[in-house]
Amino acid sequence: SSRSAHAQPVDPTPAAEDLFQRAKAFVAKKDLASACPLFAESYRLDPAGGTLQNLAVCYEESGKWASASARFQELRSLSKNASPPRPDRVKLADEQLVIVAVDERDGLA
Repeated sequence: SSRSAHAQPVDPTPAAEDLFQRAKAFVAKKDLASACPLFAESYRLDPAGGTLQNLAVCYEESGKWASASARFQELRSLSKNASPPRPDRVKLADEQLVIVAVDERDGLA
């Protein structure tokens, strides 16, 4: 192998930010089918709370209730355990979980 054992890991933040900005542009065009996968990949590269929140909302607005619910639950946990904690995001997640449950029950999209 020609790779050095001491090679510096590549910082995923710029790639994640690029994906995030591209996803936001798709959301602005109401193209959620293109936006959600970009948010998901951005979050995979750099698990930031804001990205997770956008991903959850994207899933919710796409009618992907199970995915939205899972991401809002993850956001709630992440935000409670953040340093410092983010009670604003915990509150948002709690409110959205109720909305998602009602929408799922009523079959709204």
